[in-house]
Amino acid sequence: MYGAEVWGFHCAANIEKVQTIFLKTIFNCNLSTPNNALLGDVGRYKMIEYRKLAVVKYWIRLLEMPNERLPKIIYNHQISMLRTGSSINCWVKNVQMLLESLGFSDVWNHQYVRNTNVFCENIKQRIFDVAQQTMFSENQDMARLKFYNTIKCCVQYEPFVDILTISKFRNIVIQFRCSSHYLLIERGRYRNVPRQNRLCILCQENVIQDEYHAIIECQFFKQERDQFIPKYYTDRPNVFKLKMLFAQLTTLNF
Repeated sequence: MYGAEVWGFHCAANIEKVQTIFLKTIFNCNLSTPNNALLGDVGRYKMIEYRKLAVVKYWIRLLEMPNERLPKIIYNHQISMLRTGSSINCWVKNVQMLLESLGFSDVWNHQYVRNTNVFCENIKQRIFDVAQQTMFSENQDMARLKFYNTIKCCVQYEPFVDILTISKFRNIVIQFRCSSHYLLIERGRYRNVPRQNRLCILCQENVIQDEYHAIIECQFFKQERDQFIPKYYTDRPNVFKLKMLFAQLTTLNF
């Protein structure tokens, strides 16, 4: 993102759309698929998080820059305005707020970074940690991601994205994980069917047709289940075994 060091604090919603629409396109997901779920499965964060890191790295460059350089002159001028209270909203103020929000107010106050590489790694980790907490907090508030929240606990690239080389199979897995499928638990949402009435029509068990039921319980898929899923996961099944199943997804014999 050219020049993101300067304009990186803007929300830039269109740039966020480029990333999410790209992911939904290559995985053939519905446009309504929750962004956080897709980002989490490919180990990505919102673009603004990467811009924050670029801003901090540029701030460090400014600290080390000779005072006669024009960018440093402007920086020192904004620092002076900030200290006198005459600058309410400027780039330097945003940097200060960012560092303080990440717990690095002492670094800001001293205007000095002892070890640039170590500091950048710490900043990067802190930015991504905060972003991950925010993403999963948002996920918990979405009933649609109940299954996803069961099997996913951190933002990381899932191995199946590379191991499942046939795009059709890879897309099906990620669609299933991110609730971009055609089970009644999802289709009923668009038809305003109460959740308790989204019952499976493929079997006679009279239960909600959700992801857990389709994979573990539904008798309609018993033959496929016996063929591809080890008996351990279907014998006295529970959500913990389901989570383990998805963790071992790439070792199954498809």
